[in-house]
Amino acid sequence: MHREDLTFTPRVMERLKNYRWKENVKELYNTISYLSFLDKPIIDIHMLPLYIQGDKESFNQVLSSQEIQVDKIIEVIEEHGFIEESTAILKAFHEGKRKRESYGRLKLMDILLKKEIRLTEQQLRMRLEVLQDLGLLNVRKGRAGTTISKLGEQFLECIGKGDESETIYFGRH
Repeated sequence: MHREDLTFTPRVMERLKNYRWKENVKELYNTISYLSFLDKPIIDIHMLPLYIQGDKESFNQVLSSQEIQVDKIIEVIEEHGFIEESTAILKAFHEGKRKRESYGRLKLMDILLKKEIRLTEQQLRMRLEVLQDLGLLNVRKGRAGTTISKLGEQFLECIGKGDESETIYFGRH
């Protein structure tokens, strides 16, 4: 990866050694590629993809409560990328929902490229995973594509107002 400055914390090394690599070397390579693009010299556990972290406790706490703070969502998103990129992804899916369309990764990459947002496939996969874990997207495999959730729409509405401390309530009212 041409990153001689890249250092993994002992927790990260332990997690990487103990993770059951489903796709073996390819999955490991994709993970290391993603981490090298983070532009951080020291890789800590929270920077790993969520499925490798193995500890989704912070997400489960957020999702199990009856309210979600917009600033908490933004904080989680920014741990894994830029809020502008994730907002653009949500807006693309929001527009798709309005048109009654769902998108796969390739179509989404094309939409983002038109907005001058360049993400590798691995970076996009990570952004989608974070947005799904936060309940902002409904990610489906195959031709069904991905759509924005009701919570994702509420999140966009709240950040559109510019008040990051607003609370989003979800569930049945």
